[in-house]
Amino acid sequence: MSATEERRSPSYAARTWAELRRNPRAVWGLRIVVLFAVLALLADFIANDKPYYIEIDGTAYAPILISYGVGLGIRNWPEALLNADFEELSREADRVYWPPIPYSSTGVDIRGEIFLPPSG
Repeated sequence: MSATEERRSPSYAARTWAELRRNPRAVWGLRIVVLFAVLALLADFIANDKPYYIEIDGTAYAPILISYGVGLGIRNWPEALLNADFEELSREADRVYWPPIPYSSTGVDIRGEIFLPPSG
C-alpha cells in the first residue's frame, strides 16, 4: 500500500470545525457563547462583597479564595476573618483590593433608606 492509500478521512470533529470556520456568523456566535461562559465562571471575581486581597497587621489574606476553601470543607476561616464584616474590617486594614462590583448577589443591605413608608 502506498502512503496515499493509507490516508484517512478527516474525523467528524475536524469536518465540523472546518464547516464552522467557513461561516462567519457561526464563528461570531461561538465567540459570544464563549465570552458569556467565561463571564459566568468569573462572576464571583467580578461581583463579590469580599475583597480580593486584604492586609491586616502585616498579614495578607485572600478572602474570596478562602471562602471557596471553606465551602469545599478543606479550610477554615482565619481567626482575623472569622465572622468579619469586610466593609468595617477594610477601614482598619493596611491594604485592600475590592472587586469592580463590591456587592454580592447573596448579600442583604438594609442599612440604607431604600424602603419607602406606606402610602395612601
